[in-house]
Amino acid sequence: MNIRKKQIVKELEDRGADASCPMCGHSRFTFVGESEIPLSDDLKMNGDCIPTAIIACRKCGYITQHALGPLGFLSRE
Repeated sequence: MNIRKKQIVKELEDRGADASCPMCGHSRFTFVGESEIPLSDDLKMNGDCIPTAIIACRKCGYITQHALGPLGFLSRE
């Protein structure tokens, strides 16, 4: 796992985002990667998005996404 991924996982754990899976109750998750959720006002893509970290349950595959901005992983530009 690269340094950025380790930092994201640690930040999620430090903030208490390490509860059991809401679907199956399993307690082990894996960092899948980063993605973006596109935003639009009227179904036309306007370029705005929410950068996210994708986390998946190791047992059932349930996926959660966590916004990277509130976690401190976006530049202030």
